[in-house]
Amino acid sequence: MTTLTIEISETLDAQLALLAERSSTSKQIIAAQALREFLRRQTNVSSSKTIADVTGHLFGTVDGDAPRDLSTNKKHLRIGMK
Repeated sequence: MTTLTIEISETLDAQLALLAERSSTSKQIIAAQALREFLRRQTNVSSSKTIADVTGHLFGTVDGDAPRDLSTNKKHLRIGMK
């Protein structure tokens, strides 16, 4: 084991002490668990899929007889208009 010394605010220390008392454990154990959880989440964020990975199947091109001016020709933009 290695020792890590940090400075925390009095408010954070009071919250930590209250949680330790309520859960019948030490502040050190709670702080170590919180640090492990934080590091786990940071690792998962960097290795998780991007929005492009998840939604990539929704984007692409249209082959066939589709009009070339779908995004600019007002006659193709009637959705929701009356």
